[in-house]
Amino acid sequence: MARSGFFFCTRELHTIKKIDLLDITAEVQNAVTASRMHHGRVFVDALHTTAAICLQEHEEGLIHDMRQAFRLLKTSVSSVGAFLHDKSHAHGSANAVAHLMAMVYGSTVSLSLVDGKLMLGRYQKIFFVEFDGPRPRPSDGREDFPPRQFAVTIITALQ
Repeated sequence: MARSGFFFCTRELHTIKKIDLLDITAEVQNAVTASRMHHGRVFVDALHTTAAICLQEHEEGLIHDMRQAFRLLKTSVSSVGAFLHDKSHAHGSANAVAHLMAMVYGSTVSLSLVDGKLMLGRYQKIFFVEFDGPRPRPSDGREDFPPRQFAVTIITALQ
């Protein structure tokens, strides 16, 4: 009879651009290795409402193109007009578009874990996508902008 196994951890990262894409594949694989689990499901979650997690190829030209596409989408969505969130947000940050982009892109990916390795396609990498960076924001001196975080959760059936 199989027993279930569970592993959870969080990782911090610092973004440096307003729209940033960070390859977190190695950090997720390190968490998998630390879990000592070999088969199951791995969930990677952005722990912010203005960030996303996605699978994509790590090629500098494509990363540049994705940033350009996100900027274009942001400009297009912003052209709709003022958003209520931008007027009511406690710290005055006009980031409604970042929330909307993160909502459309998604905050979680789920991957198979086989023989202790993430099941990724030949060119697939796991990216943390920042839509409201940089984080933290040291230039404004505020301490309520912590570093970004993502979570890795692994669920497995132990034989």
